[in-house]
Amino acid sequence: MSILFANTCLFAQNIGIGDPLPSAKLTISGNETTANGQAASLKIINTASTNAWYLRAGATGTNTPANGFSIGDNANIHFNLLSNGNIGLGIVPQSARLHVNGSIKMEGANFFEFGAGIAGKELNAGKIGYNTFGTTALEIIGAGSSISNRRVYFFAEGGTTFSGSVGVIQNLNTNGQLQLNGNPGVDGQVLTSNGASAPTWQNQAFSNNVRFAVRLAQSSVSAGNDCRISLTDYNLSPADISIGATSITINKTGLYHFDIELHGIVDYGSGSNVFYPLFGLTFHCGPINGYSIVNNRVMSATGSSNTRWVFDGSGSIDMYITAPATVKVAHWLGALGTPAMTSYGAEGYLVGYLIKE
Repeated sequence: MSILFANTCLFAQNIGIGDPLPSAKLTISGNETTANGQAASLKIINTASTNAWYLRAGATGTNTPANGFSIGDNANIHFNLLSNGNIGLGIVPQSARLHVNGSIKMEGANFFEFGAGIAGKELNAGKIGYNTFGTTALEIIGAGSSISNRRVYFFAEGGTTFSGSVGVIQNLNTNGQLQLNGNPGVDGQVLTSNGASAPTWQNQAFSNNVRFAVRLAQSSVSAGNDCRISLTDYNLSPADISIGATSITINKTGLYHFDIELHGIVDYGSGSNVFYPLFGLTFHCGPINGYSIVNNRVMSATGSSNTRWVFDGSGSIDMYITAPATVKVAHWLGALGTPAMTSYGAEGYLVGYLIKE
């Protein structure tokens, strides 16, 4: 018995290994200052294995931090605890309450919670979970004192990239520049979609420079006669709108609005045999050949002699134009039994602008 317990002391039913006066039920004591020495450790080994496990108390010079505790095997320290309470898993020394070098896996639909114990925190604020709240997604709940003021703040000065679609349930607010495929657009443009998941920056409706107004005038008439452009009141975008003698060329594709008006006077040699003189006004634009603004409207006689008649016609149209396209206004006069026309005059206007690209 003396040989068996040579290094073991029993003191008032306390057992000491390396400690002659053990103060606990079991005390293991040793002095170790080398890296992986075993003098201050407990070794556990399964003889059916080649690996041994060590529980070590650290000191200056050991791989276990001074005044710390570690669990390791033949190759590495896997767990260590500092005297200040910091725990390290796979790392020595650690610098946080829990410091991990390696992947962390949380099993099941559970969550991490930040800010636990903070007074006034909303119940679920600060939680991150995997389908914990029934959304079939990774859920991040912001910090706050109620559901209405929870928020998340990203410090991502280098940018944030989403590989999938992004849905916004409430307002989207940006304090910086909004870009689309790297393009911020220009002043006054809006973001539009072509219906094929290819949004672009476009000029606002009624707020762009693709606008023009011209005067129409004519002093002779025949069937299908094109109105002459006598004056350009304005053309804010000559690159997109080209104005000729009797037609206008649209060089920018988009939806346009046009307003047309033409009025005039016709004099005949006599009033006899004048029956219902007619007036027609048509609008030509690209593939639309002869849209009828006024179709066979009877003129108005200015007196009982029926020698002078007046006509007036106007209309509006919205049309999508694929550039380039030619726009012009044509009109005609006619009546059964009409004598020779002695004089004729007509004038009006054509106004157009781009509604939407």
